Amino acid sequence: MTEHELSEFLTESRQARRDGLLKDWQIAALDRIGISWVDFNSSPNDYRRAVADQLEKHGLDNGSMHVDRNRKLVAHLQAQRWEPFEIADAAVAGHLN
Repeated sequence: MTEHELSEFLTESRQARRDGLLKDWQIAALDRIGISWVDFNSSPNDYRRAVADQLEKHGLDNGSMHVDRNRKLVAHLQAQRWEPFEIADAAVAGHLN
């Protein structure tokens, strides 16, 4: 599976969950492998929370503070279809200063 195919699968899985098309056992199976249910199609609040969580995973003590200070940037990146982990990775690498 290519990276593009995997990305499409995850996007389709998230949409199916939002539409109520996944069964509980399917959601549980995807939860076990660590799928993030929040992506660029999620609500702005859920998206910002997911970005903050990702920042905290990278050791930024208060990821939500970083997100609050950069709300417009985060909204722009959501519109550009960035995944929350991509924003955190770019921030930690110093590409979002």
